Amino acid sequence: MRTKYNRVVNQGAMLNESHRISTALTYFVSMINYARQNFFEEYGLTPQKFRLLFLLQNQFNGKSISKQLKEYMTDENPDMSRLITHLTISGFIEKQPAIISGKRIEILIITKKATDTLESITKSEMVILKPMSALNNDDKVNLLNIIEKMVRATEGISYYSTQQNNDLQQLSLKRVINA
Repeated sequence: MRTKYNRVVNQGAMLNESHRISTALTYFVSMINYARQNFFEEYGLTPQKFRLLFLLQNQFNGKSISKQLKEYMTDENPDMSRLITHLTISGFIEKQPAIISGKRIEILIITKKATDTLESITKSEMVILKPMSALNNDDKVNLLNIIEKMVRATEGISYYSTQQNNDLQQLSLKRVINA
C-alpha cells in the first residue's frame, strides 16, 4: 500500500506542495472510506446508516425525529426517508407516532438489535481506526487543529454550517483521542 501511496502522492506531475497535500488527503480519505464501507457491510449497514444509528444512540439518547438527525449527518443532503425505511425494515429502529403542537410526527427509537450491533461495531471498529494508532495524543490534537484551520478556510464553500462543524469536530475529537 505504501508503494501505491508513493506513486500517487510523490509523482512529478504535482503543481506544488498544496496540490501534493490535497492528493495525499484524497488518497487517505478514499482508503478509509473503502475500508469503512466494507467493514459496515458485515453488519448489514452502510456508513450513512451507521452514522444515523450512532447519532440516535449517542447524541439523542435513543430517541429523536428525522429532522434533528438530518442536521447532524455528514452528507450534504441525506435521503432520510430511505435510510429510516431500510433501518426500520432491518429492525434497527422503530417508529412511534406522536402529536406535538398539533402536528403528527414519528419518533424514531433505537432497538436492542441496533444497540447490540453498535456495541459489537465499537469493539471491532479499531480495525478501521488503525491509522490513528500511529499517532500519539499530541499528534491527534495537532491533526484536528490543522483540519479545523482547513475547514475554516473553506467557509462559504462548505455546505456545513459553523455549528454543525463544531458539533462534528467535538464528536470526532472524542473518538480520535480515545482511539
